[in-house]
Amino acid sequence: MNKLWTQIYRDILSEFLAIFVLTALQTGLIATIIISKQTEGNAFSAALGCGLTVMVAVYIGGGVSGAHINPAVTSTFAIMGKTSWKRVPFYILAQYFGAFMGAAATHGAYQGAILSYKGNYTELAAIWTTFPAKHLSEGNAMLDSTFSSVLLMIMILAISDQKNMNLASGMSPLFYGLLVTAVGFGFSYNCGNPMNPARDLGPRFWAYMSGHGQNAINGPNYVWWWIPVVFPHVGTLIGALIYEGLIEMHYPDESEKVDSPNAIKCVPTTAKEIEKEIFPPPEVELLVKSQRQTSELDNGYQLVISKL
Repeated sequence: MNKLWTQIYRDILSEFLAIFVLTALQTGLIATIIISKQTEGNAFSAALGCGLTVMVAVYIGGGVSGAHINPAVTSTFAIMGKTSWKRVPFYILAQYFGAFMGAAATHGAYQGAILSYKGNYTELAAIWTTFPAKHLSEGNAMLDSTFSSVLLMIMILAISDQKNMNLASGMSPLFYGLLVTAVGFGFSYNCGNPMNPARDLGPRFWAYMSGHGQNAINGPNYVWWWIPVVFPHVGTLIGALIYEGLIEMHYPDESEKVDSPNAIKCVPTTAKEIEKEIFPPPEVELLVKSQRQTSELDNGYQLVISKL
């Protein structure tokens, strides 16, 4: 087995495990809220919890496959040339299957609570996947899913852009989680801001198989299932074009690069950077000393002139 296929094999396992854990945690979170009739959680805890699950998933697979955990992100990265097209089908299959198995695991863990649920059984379909609110038209649902995914992709590219804020790699999962929480706070009311086709469709299959039937497929007034699968791909591509067109294309070349007076200066984050701040190289110490002596000499001249 050559190195490429060895790496792809590792990537498949990484994507599967990352989204398996993400889906199990997210569906478990929603199950707690729905089965308890919101006595054990609400929309706030759902948005915060979903962000934390993304952080955990990126920590699991980020150092191996990059933890795309989203087919729309994977396909957009391939279009942008940030990942190989050879990896795309394997990533996507692993993501869909991992999400399906994560939902199945949660169902097993909550089986007793689900069987003893006193409300309408159809309400439990929302444990596994997203559904539109009754006020949401089909066109508005398409726009909602697209726009949430635009925001998601812009922020993913901003966090991963080494020419921008250049975050320490160990901190990036936290910020990926926070961005999902931010989108959840802002755009979950209409239909749960569906931005991940695998996270949506994989558990939907499980809901269909576990007794929800057509209730897992349709919204109140139209066939719903395909919208969270198609439009995140549209949104992430638009988001990538926006970020590339407004930010990435306008970085100066190294020969033209100057410090912007408005740029936020990043604090040292690695041991070497901190060491340089505390113990500067000898040539830097000499330069600082020379500048200090020059400044003191100038002050002396100014004092003499003022006395004249």
